[in-house]
Amino acid sequence: SINIGTPSDRISIIGNLVYILGSDGLSVYSNAADLANSVLLGGWYCDDLWAHDFIISGDYAYVTNRNGVHIIDISNPSSLSEIDSVSISYPNRIIKYGNYCYVTVNGHAYNENNYLYHSVILKH
Repeated sequence: SINIGTPSDRISIIGNLVYILGSDGLSVYSNAADLANSVLLGGWYCDDLWAHDFIISGDYAYVTNRNGVHIIDISNPSSLSEIDSVSISYPNRIIKYGNYCYVTVNGHAYNENNYLYHSVILKH
C-alpha cells in the first residue's frame, strides 16, 4: 500500500508509474508492480483548491480543480510542472475522446446536478 496522507479516489497506472490524485494535487510513485517498495518521485500541488479528477494523455496530465483544468507536463516524473490552464468554475469530471477533453461542471456550487461544458482542445 501507499500512504499518500491525503484523501484520494483517482488513480492511474502507466507503465511502472502510479499516478494518484489527492485532494491537494497529483503525485507520481515508482514501482507499480510492488507498492510496498514504491517511492514518491514527484508531484504537482494545486494550492488548496481541491483536485477532482484527471486523465493522462502522452506526456501530459489534465487535472480538474475548483478553478479549472490544469495541464501538467509529466514527461519527467520527478519534476512535474504546470504548462497551461483553462479557467472553468467548478469543473468535476474529465474524459478524453480523440483530440478533445470533455468536462462536466456543477451547475451551481450547491447543486449536485452536472451538465456538459464546452470541450477543451488538447493541443499538446
